[in-house]
Amino acid sequence: MTNTPEEIDLLYVLRNITKGTSNLFNWLFNTTVKHFILLTLFVLGGMGLGFSVFSVKQPVYTSEITISHIRFNNDQCYELINNLTELSGNHEKISKTLKLDMATAMKIKKFMFEPLSTRYSRIFSDSASVITPFKVEVEVYDPSIYDTLQAQIMNYLETNEYGVKRKLIDAEYWNNFSNRVEKEVESIDTLRALVNQSIKQKNFGSGVVIDQPIDPVKISQRSIELQNAQLKAQEKIKLNNSFELVLGFNGGIEKTADVILSMMFGAAAGYLIGLLWLYIRQKRAIA
Repeated sequence: MTNTPEEIDLLYVLRNITKGTSNLFNWLFNTTVKHFILLTLFVLGGMGLGFSVFSVKQPVYTSEITISHIRFNNDQCYELINNLTELSGNHEKISKTLKLDMATAMKIKKFMFEPLSTRYSRIFSDSASVITPFKVEVEVYDPSIYDTLQAQIMNYLETNEYGVKRKLIDAEYWNNFSNRVEKEVESIDTLRALVNQSIKQKNFGSGVVIDQPIDPVKISQRSIELQNAQLKAQEKIKLNNSFELVLGFNGGIEKTADVILSMMFGAAAGYLIGLLWLYIRQKRAIA
């Protein structure tokens, strides 16, 4: 079976690519070994240059806050923070959205959303009923703005129109519920007083009020139920915010990964420049 001209051309191209790649790696290895000291100097020079570039750059600090929430599902929380992420670099819009002065907004580099637990986020990614806390990581150029930024991020989340409407509805419901419970508590207290006045000395604890048998035990039980309901209503009224701060910014930690990255890029650039210089010198020597 003979090969077609197209197959022969393809095999020829592949052989040349393989041969060229092999020759390149052989040249890189031999040149690196032969001129190891010289290339090391280029690499060290590149690392020094990378460190110098990092040193003159404005330092970046990073910190994060942890937030719990109700009323919003996890995807909605992501969208709220992602809105800030998309504004990163647009200081004018950041200033307007977070109600910050321009000087403070210009000190913000980036916002990032992070789930509190990546594992649980994957497990419950398809469940709208499971609400998990999340983190907001913020990179800034000045760590002194974190306190102001924390308050404004929480205000930005809490004043979202979707949440505000539902917050008002819940507040109205629990206030009405609390008022109803208070009225019933007053009625129970009045009834208990009447029962206590009407108790007769009998073998079984019972009283007579307007010719109707009343069990004081049931009155006490209902009184306890109302007290628990009142406590629950007060808790709901006080904890009615859509978002709660679990853990605030820790003051900011300077990012050290940037200096390592800068030095690595510098080392790679130094190595490539050294190889280019040796290649040019070899070509001139041959000419």
